[in-house]
Amino acid sequence: LYSGFPMVENVVFVAHPNFSGGVGDGNCYFTAMALLLYGTSSAWLRVKAEHLYYLEKVLINKDHVRHKFYKCQNAVDSTTNASGRGFKGAWEGEVNLWERLQIPNCWTSDEMCALTADVYGVFLVLYSFTTSATSEYGADTVYDLRTYGAFNSRHLFAAFKGGNHFVPLVPNTFHHYEVRLPRIS
Repeated sequence: LYSGFPMVENVVFVAHPNFSGGVGDGNCYFTAMALLLYGTSSAWLRVKAEHLYYLEKVLINKDHVRHKFYKCQNAVDSTTNASGRGFKGAWEGEVNLWERLQIPNCWTSDEMCALTADVYGVFLVLYSFTTSATSEYGADTVYDLRTYGAFNSRHLFAAFKGGNHFVPLVPNTFHHYEVRLPRIS
């Protein structure tokens, strides 16, 4: 259980470990989102496919509201790698957003969060925190808070642990309403 996150200090979260048999397979972002959106991490491939479908639709249609944004996002290459079960070693290279969605087991960064917010019409809150006591911030310390999407949408919470692993955060409350992040001013 985690609590004390900025802006929602009184909310206690359950953090799913989000490991597939203890093997880092590069799909932790999509399994985290699948757990939050569909209630099961096994829907990760559907989530990844929905991201790809939406991105292709936007990039093809020059009149789409988000075309310019995603065209700029897609023009930037960033270093990533791909690994997984039955794959010896890891592939490493420079890829753009569209290529990242095409490559199996390709690790992603928080650049995918804006796409998730657009695909599902959600407000995604991403906390980045350390996992090592030797980091400059100390162990389990939140050092970054980012939000994506429209505030008046369903709120989803996730953590980016140690700079390389996404973890879904589910409020541990028994209320019928959703926990909402206060407006950031």
